[in-house]
Amino acid sequence: MKHATTKKEDTSKKDKPAKAKNLYFMVYKYILRPKSQQRFTEEAPPDLEAKLSDAQNIFYGLFLKEAAPALPIIQPKRGGIGECLPNRVLMKADEVVLLDVSNVKTLKVWEGHDEKEVASHPGCYVIIDNRADVAQMLVERTASFSNNTDAVAAVLQEAINLKLAPYGLEIEIRNKMRSVSFWQMVHRRTGHYLDAVKSVTFHLSHPDKVAGIDADEQAKNRLRVLAYYSAMLHGGKASLLVERQDDQPLHLDQAMEDMAELVSLCSKNAFTIEVQFEKYGVYRFGDQEKACLLIPDRALQEFSASEKGDNLFDGYYSTPLLTQLDIARKITEGYEEISINKRRKKSNSEQLQASPSFWAAAGGAH
Repeated sequence: MKHATTKKEDTSKKDKPAKAKNLYFMVYKYILRPKSQQRFTEEAPPDLEAKLSDAQNIFYGLFLKEAAPALPIIQPKRGGIGECLPNRVLMKADEVVLLDVSNVKTLKVWEGHDEKEVASHPGCYVIIDNRADVAQMLVERTASFSNNTDAVAAVLQEAINLKLAPYGLEIEIRNKMRSVSFWQMVHRRTGHYLDAVKSVTFHLSHPDKVAGIDADEQAKNRLRVLAYYSAMLHGGKASLLVERQDDQPLHLDQAMEDMAELVSLCSKNAFTIEVQFEKYGVYRFGDQEKACLLIPDRALQEFSASEKGDNLFDGYYSTPLLTQLDIARKITEGYEEISINKRRKKSNSEQLQASPSFWAAAGGAH
């Protein structure tokens, strides 16, 4: 007689805590000041000086812990009316505000043979650290906004200024940046931030058609080989693009002698190198490094789930999120501050420029 057997339940996978995930944030500075038009007029509101001294309190007061949208955020559209982006305050406590800003996207789905459009609202976190003498803002870099944190900061700036206008105040959001060498940037990204290199593009010039290339004959011969293949295809412009394979990151290391020589060649002759990182985005040789920080998602979850409200920190108790904000402040000391408005104008002008010629006969290297 066979005895019935009971299947043992596998409890090894039960009650396991979710794996911690680091979220990628770009760090910004903001300043509060009188509205631009009032700085150049004699008739400033009589209470403007008092409002300036209380600017951070006024700014913090804009964010109410309620279900209604916190800010009138409008996403501009080409040739059309902008779209209002859903946003809400997840938590505000002791001068720190956690916002969730959602994009508005349309997804196409199939039901049988019918294609339908479905609205999607992917979000990103925004942290406003309004503590005295800090005034920093962190924007999550996410595919929700095509990894463009400057665009998120720009629409936030416009929305906040609408709210501050009745007080005679305005906000300016600035990138925090610093100058670093090419290899410093690469090693910092791949080592400290565990970022992966997706692709590297070298824009080089033909050694026989651009005068003044600083390179030995061996390096020039390598350039001639690359130029030969482009000429064989009757190409007028070309570059050397190396992409990762099967999601394996490229290995970009200064210890590789030939690679170091190629980077040195580009450095001496102002050739452009573009490195596409998984998280950071595109870094071009000579660019400044933008300030960023990895924050564990649990730090945000703990902060937003708290019920202590404005007494959360209580002057003594430091949450994981507050610790991360202190780190952001510490590591960005000495960084240069550049208005996002200036950077947006620069990026727009860059898009209008033609791609660098591989062997521009005139004009030299870019």
